[in-house]
Amino acid sequence: MSTITDNDLKELKDLINHRLDRLENKMDSLESNYNSLDKTVSNINTKLETIKPIFDKIPELSEKIGEYKNWKQISVILITGFLTSLFWIFRNNP
Repeated sequence: MSTITDNDLKELKDLINHRLDRLENKMDSLESNYNSLDKTVSNINTKLETIKPIFDKIPELSEKIGEYKNWKQISVILITGFLTSLFWIFRNNP
């Protein structure tokens, strides 16, 4: 009877150890995934901080456009910008 109990206990210990090893492996993989996500979030935050000054200038630009009460002036500016962008596109293409 003692050998059966010892064998059963040994099997239980092995089973518990095996399960604990699997849990440790899963925890390690979760930690590595967490670290990679943390790096990704920090990269996104860095990019957002870089772009933030550009977004902060949008209200200033809209105020400047709002100051133009003469629509002819606005249309001349838009046409000039459009023609300039076309010039730059065709200038860069041989």
